[in-house]
Amino acid sequence: MASLLHDIHSMRPPTLGLIPQENLVSDIVLAELQPYTKTSGGYLTVERVEFVAGRGNVIITYQHPDFAHSERTVAFVGSHMDVVPANPEGWEEDPFTLTVEGDKLYGRGTTDCLGHVALMTELFKGLAQKKVRIETKVVCVLIASEESTEIPGVGPCIGTAGVITWTLKATGKLFHSGLPNYHETGDLGSGR
Repeated sequence: MASLLHDIHSMRPPTLGLIPQENLVSDIVLAELQPYTKTSGGYLTVERVEFVAGRGNVIITYQHPDFAHSERTVAFVGSHMDVVPANPEGWEEDPFTLTVEGDKLYGRGTTDCLGHVALMTELFKGLAQKKVRIETKVVCVLIASEESTEIPGVGPCIGTAGVITWTLKATGKLFHSGLPNYHETGDLGSGR
């Protein structure tokens, strides 16, 4: 995963300016998963949904064909492909270079949220490689435009990259990725 994160991280140079270009990240995700898509004989459906040029969202779906009609679904929503600007003076390591120290990764976006993008990519790649036989459909939505701190007074908005809207029914424990010690691990096989 560190190798994939390195590739993704290297596509986020500080010179891009104010408006992110999430397709630089999603191009890597799409290339990584392409050998496992249905068009290549695999079980994944991978789609980039773009409302603004260069700022696509990605929807990844794994469903074993033995359970093609199952309505059980588990979804991972909210991994975003943009990152907040970084002031190198506030970092002990260079935020624009991925640094690996043992089992720790340092660099802009490693926990919010490029690390999650890499993790989701590896999860779906692993499901597809092993052709995991589960009744539950597994879906992930990687989104554009979650972060904004550079435009003074902007507040919440959806105008820069468009938005995919959906209705989501969730069970379990509410948590944020920034508080991993509070999460709850679900059982994919039971449809919880």
